Amino acid sequence: MRIVRGLAALVILLVLLIGIPIALHVVAGPPWPAHLPSLPALIERLLARDDGSLLLLVVRLMGWGGWACFALATVLETFARMTGRRTPGVPGLAGVQRLVANLVTAVVLIGSSSTTALAATPAPAAVVVHVHDDPVTVDAQPSSPLPVEMPVAFGTGALVGGAFVTLAHLRHKQRQHRRPGQRIPLPTDPTVQRLERDLRRISIPATRADARLAAALNALSESQGRHAAPTQITGIHLTQDTLDVLTDPTADLRAAFTHIGEGRWRFHDHPANAVPTQRRAAAPPLVTAGFTDDGGRLLVQVSGVITCHGHAESIAAYLRGVAIEATTSTWAPWARIILIGLPEISSYIRPTLSCTTVHDALDLLAEGNALEPTLLISVHAAADDQLEQLRRLLRDRPSAALLPADVPSGALPHLVFDTTARPSTMHIRPDGPAVRPPMLPAETFHDISMLLGIATRVDDVEPDTPPYTENHTSPPPEHGHTTIDVRILGPFTIVGTREPLQPKQAELVLVLTLHEPHGLLNHQLGTYLGPDEDTPKPPDSVRQYITRTRRRLGPAHDGQEHILHTGNGLYRLHEVTLDWAEFQQLAEAADRDKLRTALGLVRGPALAGCDYWWLETALLESIRAAIVDTAAELADLELIADDPAAAARAARNGLAADPSAEQLWRALLRAEHAAGNLAAVHAAWQQCLRHIEEVSLDGQPHPETTKLYHQLTSRRVDAMRA
Repeated sequence: MRIVRGLAALVILLVLLIGIPIALHVVAGPPWPAHLPSLPALIERLLARDDGSLLLLVVRLMGWGGWACFALATVLETFARMTGRRTPGVPGLAGVQRLVANLVTAVVLIGSSSTTALAATPAPAAVVVHVHDDPVTVDAQPSSPLPVEMPVAFGTGALVGGAFVTLAHLRHKQRQHRRPGQRIPLPTDPTVQRLERDLRRISIPATRADARLAAALNALSESQGRHAAPTQITGIHLTQDTLDVLTDPTADLRAAFTHIGEGRWRFHDHPANAVPTQRRAAAPPLVTAGFTDDGGRLLVQVSGVITCHGHAESIAAYLRGVAIEATTSTWAPWARIILIGLPEISSYIRPTLSCTTVHDALDLLAEGNALEPTLLISVHAAADDQLEQLRRLLRDRPSAALLPADVPSGALPHLVFDTTARPSTMHIRPDGPAVRPPMLPAETFHDISMLLGIATRVDDVEPDTPPYTENHTSPPPEHGHTTIDVRILGPFTIVGTREPLQPKQAELVLVLTLHEPHGLLNHQLGTYLGPDEDTPKPPDSVRQYITRTRRRLGPAHDGQEHILHTGNGLYRLHEVTLDWAEFQQLAEAADRDKLRTALGLVRGPALAGCDYWWLETALLESIRAAIVDTAAELADLELIADDPAAAARAARNGLAADPSAEQLWRALLRAEHAAGNLAAVHAAWQQCLRHIEEVSLDGQPHPETTKLYHQLTSRRVDAMRA
């Protein structure tokens, strides 16, 4: 299919570049006149009545001008491809240049070695990067500076799943240690905050892919357990919808896989194969090589020494991506990771050691356990004697090393970076496919490391500490009249409108509600309503949204609009309430009735199902913490009032918003025990374990929760109570 598309593009290019000028010359003549008229003759011609010849002249010039623009764009694009430089943009020709870029790309792919993609079932020896006695070479050709296309490339890459899942695990640990009334630490740097928003917005498909990979690895482990000889896994090809395991031709993985070709087995992606984090089997030593033409992700098995040669920044960008993947992926088999020249990364979910030189790393390897799977990643080059020592240390070990070196290792199987291609391509030589390697710029790598590093803190902060802001409270409407109620303590809904709102209209109301009582300017609303912060809606579009939303909201009780224009492009809401603001006012009082009313507003996790790019983590964490603290406080008050049933209801109301809040599971255990219902205590404990195992790295609750359960269920306590 790629060849057909390429040939079609080639035909179109030839027609436009050669056929069009021939047709123009035959029909309308050359772009230049047969003879140049004098100035008086030209003026007389322009002032005389047109007999149609002037119009034909204009049409002819426009035709030749359009062809010249297309030819210029083709020349620029071709020159950029040949030199590896970025195509210069020509004002007014953006559309033409995009068309030419697509056509040239299709033509170039005709002869690309990437046509031997995974669908052709490459030989396992060509895919696997697996050597015990000699290093494998990664050769990066010198090129122009690495193009920075993040966070888009990062979001569609292999790294986002592990990074975001690890962030969720670390945040759960932070919440376990948070004290009542406090908040967990969050990043304050705007760039890091934007990175987290991007991760959250694009994390769902990546997280699903990560879960599918973990399930496949478990099924693979079970399949190998039934055979005397383990199956040689050479790689895994993972797309949005499928997962294929690449093996030696003699492998048999029929338990949970379907044989679709020699050495290629497709995983049965069934919910029954899903596994919690702590039950995941150890994976083969896999590393993401890059992405295929169909958007899939190719992982290859590695061992021994893998050296890199060529453009230093290209090598460093690839190794930074591998380092993030290795330190955050829950499926990775490494017992420890040694990093050289990457001090920003710390131990997130597995021991990670940082060194400044290759010499220091060699000492750590020599002192470590030889049976411990170790991955060494260095952005600093290694000398020949260090490579030889590293090769000896890793021989017969379940370990691997990736690092630059000065001298290539000969004709061994290797990876070749072609950074002159667009996008950058890595060829798995000699017979493997071509992939697009994940490139992580230093700035993005720093932001990811900072985001994860802050999430490792288990201290807490005051509720007004940046980036947490003042509470979103809106004053009650005058005379107590309320016609519009915005509800975010659960799935986002708006109640009281005259007509149902369209999605963008509901988003407009929510944005204004969360910025009461100050309001927002037209250009600020345009930014929020755009698909991302770099693509704002124009002012006219914002005004149209406001007009149509006003019509569907209907008039307020006093006859005014619900969206007021207060002057100078500033918009505010009128007679609109927010359940979060009402919750905060009720929760301030240590009164059981008001606390019950506050928890009655909770319908589930805050803003469940909303994926607006602008949603702030600080807002979501504030709501989560306030609900948990209010539920825990009410449960304690109900127990003091000797009403364990009401205490249990309070705990369960809070758990509806945060099912992994162990403070509330402990409150529920105490309430059921106070009611004398030991069976309910055991049932609550099992429910707690099921929720915690999905968000905790080790699948275990906080020690205080475990200790409380054992105390409440011990025979001594029950006997004393009797």
